[in-house]
Amino acid sequence: GMETRMICRFKQFDSNTGKLSIVGYSLSEFEVDYDYHTFKKGYLHSATAAGFDNHMIWQSQLMFKCPVPPEFQEQVKSGDAVVDDYSTLFVDLIPIRTPPRYTPPKEFFPPRYNFKGAIDQLFVADDVFGKEHVLPKIDESGRWENIPV
Repeated sequence: GMETRMICRFKQFDSNTGKLSIVGYSLSEFEVDYDYHTFKKGYLHSATAAGFDNHMIWQSQLMFKCPVPPEFQEQVKSGDAVVDDYSTLFVDLIPIRTPPRYTPPKEFFPPRYNFKGAIDQLFVADDVFGKEHVLPKIDESGRWENIPV
């Protein structure tokens, strides 16, 4: 979960009751490590408060996957999740809050890059927010809801 930025909550529509039910969760997976690319290109910051990062084209779109829960993968693969041209499986995207990336990009590197001694201010959630900090409940978080799968 260290390299994720979103919680993916899956819901299924029941045509008999007309209700959506939560059927699973997963964590987003990113195809590209945006902070690593920014670092390798030699930029000092991943983003700027004034918006001077607009030319960083590799950050203009967030490309990521929300792994479908295993019990629904075959249904999605076969197309059975679509009935009469309407999806019956939906995903909500719930952003996981982190500080803005106004700092050097390597501060958000996951451990797999092994930059232990070379980072001035490694972002560690416990250090920034404290050990008692709890993320807001999903229903109290900002989110995009009911995106058809």
